[in-house]
Amino acid sequence: MARSQFLPPSAACLSSSLRDLGYSLETAIADLIDNSISAAASEIQIFCDVSRGSSVLAIVDNGAGMTELEVIAAMRHGSTDPRKRRGPKDLGRFGLGLKTASFSQCRRLTVVSAADGKHAGAEWDLAQVEQEDDWLITILDPGEIEAQPLFDMLGGSGTLVIWRDLDRLFEDETGQKRDEIVNEKLAIVERHLSLVFHRFLSAEVPGYKKKLAISINGHPVAPFDPFCRKNDATQRLPEEIVWVDDVAVTMQPYVLPHYSRLSAPEYDDYQDRSDFISNQGAYVYRNGRLMAWGDWFRLVPKGEATKLARVQIDFPNSLDEAWTIDIKKSRARPPYAVRERLRQIIAKITERSVSVHRGR
Repeated sequence: MARSQFLPPSAACLSSSLRDLGYSLETAIADLIDNSISAAASEIQIFCDVSRGSSVLAIVDNGAGMTELEVIAAMRHGSTDPRKRRGPKDLGRFGLGLKTASFSQCRRLTVVSAADGKHAGAEWDLAQVEQEDDWLITILDPGEIEAQPLFDMLGGSGTLVIWRDLDRLFEDETGQKRDEIVNEKLAIVERHLSLVFHRFLSAEVPGYKKKLAISINGHPVAPFDPFCRKNDATQRLPEEIVWVDDVAVTMQPYVLPHYSRLSAPEYDDYQDRSDFISNQGAYVYRNGRLMAWGDWFRLVPKGEATKLARVQIDFPNSLDEAWTIDIKKSRARPPYAVRERLRQIIAKITERSVSVHRGR
């Protein structure tokens, strides 16, 4: 007769494997910002200090904060059932993002949170996990919590996430070359966040009353609108709605102006983020957060005819499975009904895109 046998994974081996899910620095930080937004934060500050003996990257927000039990739960791998219905403002899904995103960049993760004026903290250290080959975290005592870098940035409520042992940030470089690499990566982070969260930064997401502010080492991140909606020459076509499992998916087509109708700053911004041909396509948002962009999902090839065409697609998190959202939130494949409507929209806007491109 068949029998069951308990077969837990090796903590040392699995934790090492989870470091290589494919996160970049910017996608890892964006994953942590999702948690801050879900906690109703209106201000998120990112600090990267490589000047001290032990380099630190930290993210602090003014969100709802967590109790000690909630901090411990957040540090658990797979803390959320992806099949469970979540609140409409929740940007998570798998309960893995905090850990997998962090370990993709560091070997020591510390979380300190304040709720109702009380503090709690816990820490993952991969050196300990590998040595013990077990899923062991450290619960911080009050003195250890207060000794954490940037602890004084926490108010009465909020969360501080600290990355240490940043073994992948410097790419084995030292001195001036190391600093150049870090500065270049932080510039990429800023560009990424300004696009992915542009609707939060502009207070355009329904249900979020506060305008989100994000800063990197004290420098504010400005929103980047991929549809150039402030330009009077941008064409906004009628919005269309597709129903998937009785849930509405909205599709808003745009045709951008000819580059000669752009202001110098607009042209520089759009050209700096790759060329117009590369930026064309659908921009897929889940709960206002940009998930995937610059893709026609193989319905048509990218080319001159559609270089000025963009389609904003919005869906709620209740359709995550239908869109096959992955852990990194970097993949979103539209359901059949959405693909078919998008095919029709592309046919409509291609002629306009060509007309604008030729006629200026």
